[in-house]
Amino acid sequence: MTRRQHAFTLIEVLAVIVILGLLAGATAWAIVAETRTVTRDEVIDVLTRTDHTARLTARRLGQPCELRIDYERQNLRRVMLLPDGTTERAHLVTLPDSCRITPIRLPAERTRPPSTDKQVIAYATDGRSRDFGIEVAVEDESRWLVVIGMTGQTLITDDEQHAIDILLAADPGRPHAD
Repeated sequence: MTRRQHAFTLIEVLAVIVILGLLAGATAWAIVAETRTVTRDEVIDVLTRTDHTARLTARRLGQPCELRIDYERQNLRRVMLLPDGTTERAHLVTLPDSCRITPIRLPAERTRPPSTDKQVIAYATDGRSRDFGIEVAVEDESRWLVVIGMTGQTLITDDEQHAIDILLAADPGRPHAD
């Protein structure tokens, strides 16, 4: 009499485990890669919301505040300016490593070396600030965000010269070129 066994061999079990491990690893890799990819539009949205929040905070609290942009560390910090002259750190946003932000330098500013890797945007108690522009680059593709300080209106363009023209038109007192 022959007796048949209905079980899996050790090799078959190991093969199934290896295949399941490979599938799990591939799935995890795809999920991690997908969560780390950031788009220019997402970064521009973060910059726009941070500016908008700083304006609202200054208006609602009736206190001036600042948006401190650190281009080297790639972060934005909203800071409240208290009546006694001290500051209160309110909010920090760190941008992903896959993106790069730089300030827009107007033609008159390009003849001088950049003074710092930081920029401070001051907001008055009515929420107004000066006009500013930021280049947002992700994977060698750039867009330019221009913020009109009087109204808080944001404009987005794919053309650097167009962004510069907007800034110059918004503030006729700015020097156009040396």
